[in-house]
Amino acid sequence: MYIIVEWRLLLSYIVRSLSVDGRKHNKIVVLTGVSGSGKDFLSTRLEKRFHNSSITFAEFGELLYESLANRFGISSRDDIGKKLSTSDIAFGTQEVITRLMISQPMVLTGHVFRRQQADYVYAPSLERNINGICYVFVWANPEQILEWRNKDHSRERTIESVGDIALHQDLSLEVVTTTAKHLGSALHTIWNRTDNFQTNLDELEYVLVNLLGSLD
Repeated sequence: MYIIVEWRLLLSYIVRSLSVDGRKHNKIVVLTGVSGSGKDFLSTRLEKRFHNSSITFAEFGELLYESLANRFGISSRDDIGKKLSTSDIAFGTQEVITRLMISQPMVLTGHVFRRQQADYVYAPSLERNINGICYVFVWANPEQILEWRNKDHSRERTIESVGDIALHQDLSLEVVTTTAKHLGSALHTIWNRTDNFQTNLDELEYVLVNLLGSLD
């Protein structure tokens, strides 16, 4: 009951915090999903297909880290949530948004909704500022996600069980769906498996060509 009540309050908060003010969407496709779903893998390989195009590929966490590293002396992305204040992060976020506005068209990989330790984090004002033309949600079987996470030692991640991952993924999809709806953005979902990466890349290529431009 507690989770249901808190979740309804969160969705209500999203609805109140997002407003469609008639602005034209930025030419940004937001590629999102829970940690370990394979979105970075897809983005890296998709970038190779578009290497001769004007489309920029970027990862929000990396952009934020670059903005904050020299100024605050942090040595990894994991330090952002551990060592910096909310105001420090807000400063870096604003710098990133400025960069995004001059780097379009763009595929931006990142977390719209994420788990940080025991908390879930969502920033509706950030999504409103990005104002992307489309959200692509990448999801996968929770057991597969756990297996992929266990093979990747490049980042520190909040430890989650298969059940935790399933809940996190369901909540993330609901948040992304609600965000896209209230911003008037398109929404596309990709089901990731070890045997369908090529099909997913073809599908993503089709989405990008239709929304952002051609491969040339």
